[in-house]
Amino acid sequence: MNPLENVSYENTLDPPGRIAVVGAGPLGIEAALYGRFLGYEVTVFEKGQIGQSLRKRLDDPLSMLPDRCLSPLAVSALKAHDGGLAMPGDPTFPMTIGQWVTSGLARLALTDLLLDRVLTEHEVIAVSTCEETADDVLDDDDEETYIDGEVPPDFRLSIHHQQETVSFECEAVIFAIGHACDDSIVNFSTLATAPYLFRIGQRDFGGEEETLHHGWHEIVRIFAMLGGRQGLDLYRPIRS
Repeated sequence: MNPLENVSYENTLDPPGRIAVVGAGPLGIEAALYGRFLGYEVTVFEKGQIGQSLRKRLDDPLSMLPDRCLSPLAVSALKAHDGGLAMPGDPTFPMTIGQWVTSGLARLALTDLLLDRVLTEHEVIAVSTCEETADDVLDDDDEETYIDGEVPPDFRLSIHHQQETVSFECEAVIFAIGHACDDSIVNFSTLATAPYLFRIGQRDFGGEEETLHHGWHEIVRIFAMLGGRQGLDLYRPIRS
């Protein structure tokens, strides 16, 4: 399967564009890492803890081969973080769901690229578009030049944290909430087809591994489109 087939390159976003990732599960962490490798400003919002959807099964054996639960990009980030080992004190990969969460996903959030960018206990409760006026985003002398060269945000997220609601503005949003119902996120269904708003991991492809790897393909497609680069695939093995 070629993840770059039939990708539209009409809507692009150059780094360091701001991207919000909703959900800190396997695909949310991978999407954030992919974006950070490309130089985007990425922030992850998770209503629970990292790998929340997996935490009821921490003692269960991994449902795939150990080397199939983390992307090549994730493994390289962990090795760089820990001096050449994918897992601390052990060169092997996780054997249980718990090890996948704690030694894989949670540690990825501590790597240089994602440190302080994965915000747990932050629940996204609404998404809306930002309605900019010309006076807000344009110079007086040039109607096509944004102030300070900044791209105006497309979306505003309302986020509940510690009994307060705060706002976060960004140019793109990636919802990585799996099969979770999106009815609780105000305006999500209305904006589901809006440019620069994406959802990954929604479909079940017959197994955890198949669904995960299809999600990786979706990540590749999103960032290839945003980058306007047909050959952009950071998961592709490098030929020696």
